[in-house]
Amino acid sequence: MSLACSLHVCSKLRAHGAWLRTHPRLGIFLYLSVLCVLLMIFVDKPLEIYLKANVHGHMEGFFKVITGIGSGLHWYVGTLSAAVLCLIAAHMALTTEAHARFLSWARSWGFVLAAVASSGLVVTIMKHVFGRLRPRHLFDQGLYGFEPFSLASGANSFPSGHSQTICAAMVALMALFPRHGIWFAGLAFLVTLSRLMTTVHFLSDTLMGAYIGIVAVLLLKPLFEAGGHSLRIGRSR
Repeated sequence: MSLACSLHVCSKLRAHGAWLRTHPRLGIFLYLSVLCVLLMIFVDKPLEIYLKANVHGHMEGFFKVITGIGSGLHWYVGTLSAAVLCLIAAHMALTTEAHARFLSWARSWGFVLAAVASSGLVVTIMKHVFGRLRPRHLFDQGLYGFEPFSLASGANSFPSGHSQTICAAMVALMALFPRHGIWFAGLAFLVTLSRLMTTVHFLSDTLMGAYIGIVAVLLLKPLFEAGGHSLRIGRSR
């Protein structure tokens, strides 16, 4: 490679690096999209067949229990209930300080609900647009692929809704209870992994679902903190 060509490549790399620093979320999304395409072509199918043949017994049972934590309904009901209870407590508070504290907590739980719901809406739309066949079609009928804009119940694999829900909820809870961030991260990982280990989703489904959930939190957090509001409920340490 000539010196001029090397300099040109270096210049392009620097420009690309500068663009990534300016648009980190978009950059990660583009790279993740490319990764998902590669996984769909080369990895998803053989990996799912391997897991179906080898994950049994206590391990399968464990992940079947864990995976239920990622159900969106639990988080919608739980976070909405928490926000409403905090609003009621604020209304009944006997001091100005208690009133402000409960209102702040209601805002925090509303933030978690908004993150889960907004990312869930995006995932639901994407599921029907892509219409990816779930792994069970591969196991039962040997089918692997997409039925775009399909409303069929089994053509909604990409992205994973459970992965989106748990990642949105756990990353949002990190803002509320930063002291317990490591536990939230661990639970998000386990539930996301469970969608793969129980062979109800492909690897690329879970990665994109997790990304959408995390990005929703990052986009909404500055909006809910506008005006100097703090989302924190628990101690930082």
